[in-house]
Amino acid sequence: MSIPFNRDSINKWTEISKILFKSYGVIPYKLIITISDKDGDLLKNKAFYDLYDRVITLNMDRAENEKDLLTSILHEIHHMIDEKKLGSDTYDMMYQHEMGTRNYRTNKFEVKAEKFALGEVDSWTYLIHPK
Repeated sequence: MSIPFNRDSINKWTEISKILFKSYGVIPYKLIITISDKDGDLLKNKAFYDLYDRVITLNMDRAENEKDLLTSILHEIHHMIDEKKLGSDTYDMMYQHEMGTRNYRTNKFEVKAEKFALGEVDSWTYLIHPK
């Protein structure tokens, strides 16, 4: 199932993201909702948190479905939680050290963020299709 990329969908995911940011006590400077041919991302991420600019980017066409996109947002939120807890410089240093000694899939920050997202997503799926 493809997630439509239109004004209504962008508004929906902006509102969902705001609810999640507020709930977890994190606030990016900017949220970018885009499609992959517009973002210049060679890694093909569904979502990405830019620590230096404090920007979360969501690539709607890379998510398999809406629950997958929701999981990706939660994953990126966990990176912001870690950054807030450790401090920006310490988090950056530790994350980069992990990337230098491991790959993306075994990086402890990535593993932890994915575990968090998968553990939280079912409690937020009501946001996708509110009653």
